Amino acid sequence: MIAIVDYGMGNLYSVEAGLRRAGASSKMVQTAADIDSADKVVFPGDGHFLACMNALNKRGLRDAVLRAAAKKPFFGICVGMQVLYESSEEAPDTPGLAVLPGHIRHLPEVAGKIPHMGWNTVQHTRAHPMLNGVPENSRFYFIHSYYAEPNACTIGIAEYSTAMTAIAEHCNVWATQFHPEKSGRWGAQLLKNFVAA
Repeated sequence: MIAIVDYGMGNLYSVEAGLRRAGASSKMVQTAADIDSADKVVFPGDGHFLACMNALNKRGLRDAVLRAAAKKPFFGICVGMQVLYESSEEAPDTPGLAVLPGHIRHLPEVAGKIPHMGWNTVQHTRAHPMLNGVPENSRFYFIHSYYAEPNACTIGIAEYSTAMTAIAEHCNVWATQFHPEKSGRWGAQLLKNFVAA
């Protein structure tokens, strides 16, 4: 069973629909016990870094999310990816979960409108099972104003004002800045790869 963490901060129904199209059985969960008993965990997020961290702490789910990220197939989406990093310029006094190394920065405005919203291509930096069946320069749907700087965990890069991490992995943790559940064929393929992992 795949648990979709419901802490009030994500596109839960679209994620659930995306997983269903990928052939997975999933359910939205609101308790640490349900996260602990799941086989895999999807961690969505929308909105503000601080609001996501506050909601996670208020609902008593932070430690369960960290336990899942330490040992289970785990997929962070959008702000659900960003809070996996150590910190964010969006909320400099609020630590992230530090599952992934690095920091979240504000997108430079030199290249146009912020937020970055719409379709963008992603270049692979190295092979990974997450990318099986996903061609180089596939397009995915983004909506965000902050980004993770590319580092050793980055396996996909997009360009908008600057090079940014579009896809990251670390051991059992997969994460995307874009919304795979809204990204058509190739987003569906990423979800299928996660279901099969």
